[in-house]
Amino acid sequence: MFLILNTFHNPYFNIALEEYFFSKFQEPVTIFYRNSPSVILGKHQIALKEINSRYVANNKIPVIRRISGGGAVYHDLGNINFTFIKNGESEKLSDFPKFTEPIIKLLNDLGISAKLANKSDIVVNDVKISGNAEHTFKNRILHHGTILFSSDLQNLSNSLKQDENKFVDNSVKSRRANVMNLISFVEQHQSNLISNSNFSKVLWDVEEFLTMLYMNFLIYSSDIQQYVLNKIDIKNINQLVDEKYKTFEWNYGYLGNYQFQNVVLKDDLRLQVYLNAENAIIKEIEIESNDENLFGISKFIVGKKHLWQEIKEELITLEKQAKINKLQLGVLMDLLF
Repeated sequence: MFLILNTFHNPYFNIALEEYFFSKFQEPVTIFYRNSPSVILGKHQIALKEINSRYVANNKIPVIRRISGGGAVYHDLGNINFTFIKNGESEKLSDFPKFTEPIIKLLNDLGISAKLANKSDIVVNDVKISGNAEHTFKNRILHHGTILFSSDLQNLSNSLKQDENKFVDNSVKSRRANVMNLISFVEQHQSNLISNSNFSKVLWDVEEFLTMLYMNFLIYSSDIQQYVLNKIDIKNINQLVDEKYKTFEWNYGYLGNYQFQNVVLKDDLRLQVYLNAENAIIKEIEIESNDENLFGISKFIVGKKHLWQEIKEELITLEKQAKINKLQLGVLMDLLF
């Protein structure tokens, strides 16, 4: 089995790396890594339904679709990602208890009482610290999960907040849960951790905990080989990034067929929108308003990508042309997202 401690923090690269080792290798692989701030979608989700479009756009947070199912998650450098890629009989591949057991065991060895709950979550004191998802193809499975160690939970909440009632679709919905960083439990019980665990001091740093995870697998796993990415690996992964993981078609368009409706009231201005999107491109749109100056505004929006940046740029252009004013621009952005 290959064991990889991936030191790259680029989320596009790291999500592509998982698919690369899943599809191009035959060997079992275990990978640990961290991502810079990003939102990672489940394969069967509508991007705009899961994210706070204004927040991720204004904060330049990438939105990336993965190949596994499950819900949307927020990553940053305070979050640790683990990936297990293994072979087996196709009907016996999915096994959340088996794949999460090494993580749960290490936490319990540290004196932190962790367990599996809701099929795919690791919880401590019934509060979620880890979510997990899987992807299978033939006799191979990719199981990956997160460990919230010291993530910015305010950014997490702000990035994922969304009103799903605006959408009419059949996508997989994220299951929201109360979450907490692992470091909070360490800080609450630091004296007990030292006395009750196999370790001589409390962990305060995410990199220290990541190293512990890696060394735990290296020492206690049999038939394991440390693997370092070579130039060919990096080239192939970057090619996959360019061809898939950085594309609008994959991240937004892959599951981009939906109906969207919304109503916005601002002072004396009232707007209502109905739109149909195909591959996340607005194909039909009807905007109703009590402001006659907004009649006909739909024609400038149809055919555009249903993306915060693209729609805002179009509306800014209309404002410069004096077709709308600043108040109307703001209300239209609230209406369309």
